[in-house]
Amino acid sequence: MADFLDDFINISKEFGAIKDEVSDMGARLMGEEPERLIWNPADYKEYPKANPAMCVRCKYEDASCSKCLDVCPTDSIEFEDGGIEILKDCRRCGLCTQVCPTNALYISKYSADALYKEISKVAGTQNMAYVTCTRALGHVPEPSQVVLPCVGLISAEVWTSIKYDFPNVAIYLPIGICDKCRTTTGEEVYGNEVMLSEEWTDQNMDLVISEDEMDFGIRRDVERRDFVKNAAKSVGLNASKVNPITARLARVYEKLEAHQVKFDEINKSLDRLLGVKNSEKPRKLTPERQLILTTIKDHLELANRMQVEVPEINNDHNWDEEELKEVVNSCPTGALDIKDGTLEIEPTYCVSCALCVDLAPEIFRLETKSAEDAFYRFTPEAQKEREKELKRIEERKLERKEHIAKAKKLASKAANITEKIGDEFEKSDGK
Repeated sequence: MADFLDDFINISKEFGAIKDEVSDMGARLMGEEPERLIWNPADYKEYPKANPAMCVRCKYEDASCSKCLDVCPTDSIEFEDGGIEILKDCRRCGLCTQVCPTNALYISKYSADALYKEISKVAGTQNMAYVTCTRALGHVPEPSQVVLPCVGLISAEVWTSIKYDFPNVAIYLPIGICDKCRTTTGEEVYGNEVMLSEEWTDQNMDLVISEDEMDFGIRRDVERRDFVKNAAKSVGLNASKVNPITARLARVYEKLEAHQVKFDEINKSLDRLLGVKNSEKPRKLTPERQLILTTIKDHLELANRMQVEVPEINNDHNWDEEELKEVVNSCPTGALDIKDGTLEIEPTYCVSCALCVDLAPEIFRLETKSAEDAFYRFTPEAQKEREKELKRIEERKLERKEHIAKAKKLASKAANITEKIGDEFEKSDGK
């Protein structure tokens, strides 16, 4: 059946190419130019938005965090009167949004979860997915290419989640392309994030330096799905009922849905484990932390490889509780709390912005720990959930086996009945 479909697909492709040529020729004869997509790098760039309520420097002007200022290639970020201003000479590279630990600067279409979904959709339908930048590409992208203002927009958390779920992802950057780029900090940022992800995953990221080396083929099972789906529409049938091959193509969307389910499960698990928060500032998981937690849930070894900085509390120091409340409520992600007069920190929500260390250095200090020790607080519970999931999968397998066995019995009975009916007809004809 697959070979039969492939033959039809190839024929339809050839016919489609002929139709395109005929259509273009007709348009020109009528004095019209055929419609073509226009390459415009500006389509992939946006000015970052600012949320001062999440900004460390907006809360404390002498804060040590300067990541966005350090990475901006045009010095286009200014802090004044507790606010953030993006100047007009901003190159819209988006690097400030990637390095900001609290997401005080953000571009919605390039958030961690949005990037994961975009790359996943390409990797799930093409032989390969190539992540590149507007400068490296310079033309309307192929379906296999994911274009960004700068490859440095992708954090180590996103690279890690992608590489575990879709190994057919590579970076396309020709040699020397970054040397003359006016986004002067992009190469260092993307290099650091890729190397960090390689340490976490123990996998190397593929780098392609020429478009001639790219595989632009669409995955054959996707072509079959689309072909059968279109054919099914013409006769009013559901494509999934026409051929079982089509069901395989839904897996990329199933993965995305599964990620969202895991997001929800993680939030619920944390709520159960941590209970009610007393301080005014609610807890907030950043998209990067949510994404990496969902990956750790399926790959617990990752939690051992990841090294992160988290604040430690000096319990020997005497502090004024009212002053400490101000520090607690200043935490952008709500990782700090005071319970029964005791200062607590929930590192799962901590993004190492170091604001607490800046405000109360005699109480807080940063220490490096593995993610398992630092913030993956619900490993036993996650393991139980995983065991339940595996049990459900085994139960479904047994159910399918039972259904197949029943179907075989029914088919056998039907064959026997048919044979008996045939015998009866032969007997009656003999009479």
